[in-house]
Amino acid sequence: MKLQSFSECLERRGEEWLKEQINQCQQSNRKEYEQGQNDRAALWWYPTWELCLGQSWEESLEQWHERWAQCGGKLYEGRMIAAKWDGIWQRLSRTFYDGLGEAFPPYAKSSCAYWRELDQDESIVIGVITEAELQTRMKAFPPMEPPLGKDGKPLSMEFLKEVKRGLEEEIFRDGGPRPGASREERVANKRQRRQEMYEEARAEYAGRNIAAREDRVKQDAVFRLLEEVERSLREAPVVNDKKRWAWLVESITKLTTTTYFDRYPNWKARAWVACGEMHRMAASTADELASLKYALEFNPKLSVKRRIRALEQSLGTGNPAKD
Repeated sequence: MKLQSFSECLERRGEEWLKEQINQCQQSNRKEYEQGQNDRAALWWYPTWELCLGQSWEESLEQWHERWAQCGGKLYEGRMIAAKWDGIWQRLSRTFYDGLGEAFPPYAKSSCAYWRELDQDESIVIGVITEAELQTRMKAFPPMEPPLGKDGKPLSMEFLKEVKRGLEEEIFRDGGPRPGASREERVANKRQRRQEMYEEARAEYAGRNIAAREDRVKQDAVFRLLEEVERSLREAPVVNDKKRWAWLVESITKLTTTTYFDRYPNWKARAWVACGEMHRMAASTADELASLKYALEFNPKLSVKRRIRALEQSLGTGNPAKD
């Protein structure tokens, strides 16, 4: 499905829709912004945000890089990343004519920019913040109470280190970094796993596309086969060739058992009408009658009811088809 651009969405849905979308995004991102400033754990584990652009909106990455630079921001690996406490988040909305005045996305009326949190390791390794800056920021929070055991007493440092080692070993067994790995090693491991997951997803997507294309080719072939069978029955309604008869039998068996017609009852009905025509050629009255009745179940509007009545009379059976 083709993604709609900002102008296409706005033209189709109008200004009120845009205001509603901005309001919903701001309400959600306001909570994330406040949590990023006031939640000790959230700030410790994920101290930075990356500003990303929406895919379907008409936004120029270069233009946003220029805005980012004008507001005092730096690019890290070509990405717009800053600490959650950095003043750039306020300046992005208050520096430019189309700014919305809030310290969280969207920062402009025609923007669908959004945040992505970065963890502590990556934030420090790529140089967005230093360990000292993070420690200084954390000092603004009240001191943490030591974790308590079941007996209500503080857990020993030795016990906590043992728990940490056990967790690191379990993570390592699941494909994570080795126990005691440096920040750089942890970031490298995470990026490698992310790349592997991306490659797997891309391969799976490509495989599904190939399978879907192959399935469409097979489906088209079945539809064309029915048209060929119908044309053959019209052009030569008698049996005069063994090879043709064998082809008809094989083809109609395929057409009446295929799953490709399950979503197309009219085509399924046509296949059973063709089956009835084949049985008429073979003078198999009972089989012709059964085929036409089956076709009628899929399409009650088929003009086969007179033929069904005639076949029933010739066989002496009751319950004739009703007009």
